[in-house]
Amino acid sequence: MPDKITTLSQIIRYRRKKKLYNMTPVFQYNYYKHRCRVKNAKKYVDDSPPILHLTSIMNLKNNYLDMSAISDIMRTNTEILEFFGRLQILGRKDSWNNSFDAQWRYSRMAFMLRALEAIEKENQFIARRVLSAQKVVNTNLKPLSASYPEFRMPKEILNKYKSEIILPRRCSEQRLLLRPIVYFDMEVVSLYPIGRFIVQLYTEAFPQAVLALVRTCQQEKLRKLRLIRAFPNLWAEFELKLDPKDMELITNSHIEYDKRSLKQNFRAGILSFSLKHIDTLRKGILSFALSFRPLSVEMKDRVPFGVLIRGKRGLYLLESNGTKHGKPMKRVIATAMGVNP
Repeated sequence: MPDKITTLSQIIRYRRKKKLYNMTPVFQYNYYKHRCRVKNAKKYVDDSPPILHLTSIMNLKNNYLDMSAISDIMRTNTEILEFFGRLQILGRKDSWNNSFDAQWRYSRMAFMLRALEAIEKENQFIARRVLSAQKVVNTNLKPLSASYPEFRMPKEILNKYKSEIILPRRCSEQRLLLRPIVYFDMEVVSLYPIGRFIVQLYTEAFPQAVLALVRTCQQEKLRKLRLIRAFPNLWAEFELKLDPKDMELITNSHIEYDKRSLKQNFRAGILSFSLKHIDTLRKGILSFALSFRPLSVEMKDRVPFGVLIRGKRGLYLLESNGTKHGKPMKRVIATAMGVNP
């Protein structure tokens, strides 16, 4: 290889001499350029000063930490000196600060006094209300009789009983006989009261069931009425255990009912009896349903015999206690019942 290779002709000549047939011309050119740089290299010593960083020389981070530690130490020392100076002035040598400010700051006395002031203000407000209260409280509720539907004598239905019964002449007595009003209070056991259900019964629709329900409510036999099933968006099913007198009427006579007393499209709060339960009725158990929602479908196998006058809020609570399978989530009992005169 020559001492200096500077031109392309020298490279080609050297290639022919060495017979480098496997190398591409570009690779050969780059290689010989590299060889030229190596041959023409000169010795050089970098005597320029290095770059100096101010933070590494002055050690600023450690200085900052030292200054913060020194300031903390100075603060604690001044607090200790103030404490000892206060001890010398007040003449106390114990370590407990008995000053009034410290007792007020570290005790619950201030909180208790504020609570007592709030209670006293509330008591004063209640006392003003009691002193200004009147004897009569206006509840803005209509009397119960105002919500009763109008009574009309069902002459078409009663024509078939002309030979068997004699109706009283007074309208009030007829209403008491044909439209008795009963009520019963329901409660979820040991949780919350459901409310009072006031129901107007239709005697001509189902005489035996109406008589049994009126007699049970009049005698206040609470354990005989119980909730069996509650289907949301449909109805709640109740069972009433009959008295021996009612059992005699049912077993010894024909069961009378008439579907014309109430409309067939069931609305919310309708008491109805299923004709499929006639066998259970003869055994001494009256099974009836109380509807939660208006039912658009005509119930051909059900006999309506009562209408809910008051207690729609109780219907919502009773419905919320039901499940899709009908089993109530909590036990529901009757706490009071009676007949409204």
